[in-house]
Amino acid sequence: MLVKTPGSETERAGPLVVVGMHRSGTSFVASFLQRAGVHVGDELVGPSIGNELGHFENARIMAFHERLLERNGFAREGWMTDRAIEPDDAACDEALALLAQEARPTPWGWKDPRSTFFVEFWARIEPAATFLVLYREPAEVVASLYRRGDAVMQSHPETAARAWFCHNAHLLRFIRKHGERCIVANVAGVVADPHGFLRCVSARYDARVTTDAAAPYEPSMLRMQERDDPRLTLVRHFAPGVGELYAEIERIADIPSGLEVGTPSDVSAAYFAYMRDATASNTDS
Repeated sequence: MLVKTPGSETERAGPLVVVGMHRSGTSFVASFLQRAGVHVGDELVGPSIGNELGHFENARIMAFHERLLERNGFAREGWMTDRAIEPDDAACDEALALLAQEARPTPWGWKDPRSTFFVEFWARIEPAATFLVLYREPAEVVASLYRRGDAVMQSHPETAARAWFCHNAHLLRFIRKHGERCIVANVAGVVADPHGFLRCVSARYDARVTTDAAAPYEPSMLRMQERDDPRLTLVRHFAPGVGELYAEIERIADIPSGLEVGTPSDVSAAYFAYMRDATASNTDS
């Protein structure tokens, strides 16, 4: 959809806003969208541990989210919030200025996991926005956060599952309220059928994207767990509500994973299977 920029006769496309929990494949998908012709920003956050190919995050919009989180007493990383954040009038003015600065008549948007906590805000001030909601198997997200080594995950490891639940609960509420403005995709489904994903985006996002772009998937950068991996069951057992929330998003997704998680008869079976697999390469005298 082409809309008029406030105070101007210039037409621009509505943004495609990529949201999702940290480590849910948002960087991979943003890089894919960039190849498909979506402008994701002039000033992008550079590579770091766990994102050696880059984050593909608009640095100006990310900094805006970080300031809002800190002003409201939350960590700038945006791990979780226990209440809705309602930006004040000054923040609204700043956001409108950002939109005017970033907008263009061709496909454009941004990716930042922190956007998860501001989806209602962006939906209100930018009626032309389309939201690409990405989610990922919770055990994969937890494992990825542990591998990256964030300090909070080392000192409070349960934070990983709590953050997954917090982000995705926010997103599910948003989908239920604004489903017509959302494209909901499991990153495993994107990997399985990248061009089908682009066709879905092209059909739902009014500014057309290139549907035959080459997917930049690297198995070493986005590790998928086998569906019978016992860790999937363990996370669901020790993080109440995670399994149910994941199943509900899978049920309503435009692009679900298409995979079923194995269900051992009891958690002890999963635990001992995990211990067996984790120690298989070790030997004791």
